[in-house]
Amino acid sequence: MFSIFCILFLLKHVIKIVKLNKVQFIVAIKNIKNLVIYSRWSVFGVFLVWLQSQCYIYVEAMYGDYASVAKANISRLYVAPVIMLMPAISQVAILRAINNNKLSERSKILVKYAKIQLLFLLIYSLCLYIFKNTIDKIILQNQIEDINILIITWIGYVFFLIIRDAASSVLLTVGDYKYITIANSVSFIFCLFSYFLLKWLGLLTLFSLVIGEVFLAIFVWTRIFYVKKNQ
Repeated sequence: MFSIFCILFLLKHVIKIVKLNKVQFIVAIKNIKNLVIYSRWSVFGVFLVWLQSQCYIYVEAMYGDYASVAKANISRLYVAPVIMLMPAISQVAILRAINNNKLSERSKILVKYAKIQLLFLLIYSLCLYIFKNTIDKIILQNQIEDINILIITWIGYVFFLIIRDAASSVLLTVGDYKYITIANSVSFIFCLFSYFLLKWLGLLTLFSLVIGEVFLAIFVWTRIFYVKKNQ
């Protein structure tokens, strides 16, 4: 009963706000409409990237191989700090890049930040190699073995993710959301196909994520070279 009263109370005030700020409300509706129209490519592209990065979980679960899902997720913890830092660094890089009108200058700035991330990944990987036994005791507690190849795969995935993210950021600064979404769609198909192929061959299926990122990096960097050539 109390919850119903709260809902009615909030609804009453929302109606008052709409009535008092009719002009602002109409403007807000128009902005939302434009956001839906012009950002649909961006939203769908983000969804595809997320789906590509998570498809291994759902496909392995579909096969009933829950142990592989658990191992893949546990091994991902070893590179989690690098993955967590990437969005923050990318946002800073994009903010610096959009201050330049020339695409070549934007590319240089974003590539510079990508190099910083790759250097950090290299240093982090070396530290991980040196202190892995200690980290194993903390994370695994000697309960799971043979995940070294999974960790190496995740490092490779992050490596190509950084390269691809730099190119995607360049295209984002010029608003080329449609091409990014199309490239994401194609790379997702490659990723899914390679997953089933690796599963059929009895190889490491997690490597399909790396294949997907490689193809996506090729697609977006090819687009940048094409745009630069036709400027």
